[in-house]
Amino acid sequence: MAGTLQFCFKRYEKKYMLTPQQLVQITAGIQAHMRPDEFGCYTICSLYYDTDSYQLIRTSLEKPVYKEKLRMRSYGVPGSQDKVFVELKKKFDRVVYKRRTVMTAADAVSYLQSGAVPEREDQYLTWDSVEFHCRMGYRTAGEFFQCGCKFGRWYNMVWMEKILGEHRERPEEVIPFPALADSMNL
Repeated sequence: MAGTLQFCFKRYEKKYMLTPQQLVQITAGIQAHMRPDEFGCYTICSLYYDTDSYQLIRTSLEKPVYKEKLRMRSYGVPGSQDKVFVELKKKFDRVVYKRRTVMTAADAVSYLQSGAVPEREDQYLTWDSVEFHCRMGYRTAGEFFQCGCKFGRWYNMVWMEKILGEHRERPEEVIPFPALADSMNL
């Protein structure tokens, strides 16, 4: 992960399906105008996280106005102590917003699978993920002490929250699903 790293992105993405013949033509056409960057050829590894019911990918495939993805990405095949990106990618009205942080692959897997955080940073676990979520507008709602064991050590776990909408003094009445379904002829 050499050079200057960017941690927040706002961009438009255009993706195209190419036939093998189109790829050959495009590659030949751009060679006079482009050269390989300092990284040359490398493997990009992406691990996407989703709910048990695959809600994120199912929503994404419906092409909604808003969608989001959570992934761990590396450029090259990472070892447990190699640096990776943990990225939250959101797309709204065709604009892509991405925020990411850097941590070791071991820290990323530990946090993404269990929410584990260290009482004190050590060679296995840091506070990078908690700091990343704080930058994303989350706050710590609770901490569970010495409740997760990894790498032969006991770690704390945090519960983080983000308020997504205003809290009105008097919230609207909850409509039971059967009544809602009847009103929508479902």
